[in-house]
Amino acid sequence: MPGLGGSQLEARLVNKAKKRSVLCHGGTRAWFALWLNLEPFVTPGRFECWTDNARLEWDFATHAPRSPSGVEVRVARWNSTESVERVDANAARLDWLQSQKWALPPDLEEVLGWLNPLKTMVHRLVDELGYTRGLDLFAAPYDFRQSPHSNKEWGAAMKSLIESTVARNGGRPVTLVCHSMGGLYTTALLNRLEENWVRKHVTEPHF
Repeated sequence: MPGLGGSQLEARLVNKAKKRSVLCHGGTRAWFALWLNLEPFVTPGRFECWTDNARLEWDFATHAPRSPSGVEVRVARWNSTESVERVDANAARLDWLQSQKWALPPDLEEVLGWLNPLKTMVHRLVDELGYTRGLDLFAAPYDFRQSPHSNKEWGAAMKSLIESTVARNGGRPVTLVCHSMGGLYTTALLNRLEENWVRKHVTEPHF
């Protein structure tokens, strides 16, 4: 099982009292794309709203980072390769345009390549090497705002995903493919686990 890293974050507002400007949402709002969502970066006055929702505060009671009061953040599409095949929240619209044989400008094609960091690799694993999404091919997205040591929920979920995948595939150890900060997350996790567990569940690293 290649384990792929990436990040798609969603947020929702729950009785959020403070907001940066009149252009920002307050009160309660259903789940919406936080990252990667390019709309706040190109719409005048919206970037301050994004930074206010995306920032972390230090909780002196728990000695851990947290989202600001009234903001909840979650990782979207946990263990699905969709989270790394496209990182842009508007990817579905762009995919539809391409499916309709629309000729996209060359500069947009370059941007789409950047927004599809692991799409080609996932497709080759499925089409050429016989992997199956949801059976022996998963992704492990994470909240990149947090350090690997503070994001204990991800570590527990990743360990459980590895164990269930090994059990589901005849005891064969998984292969972990890391991208960007995912390498730090994975290294931190493996360093915390017992050596015997790692030898049983994870293949030897290759560089």
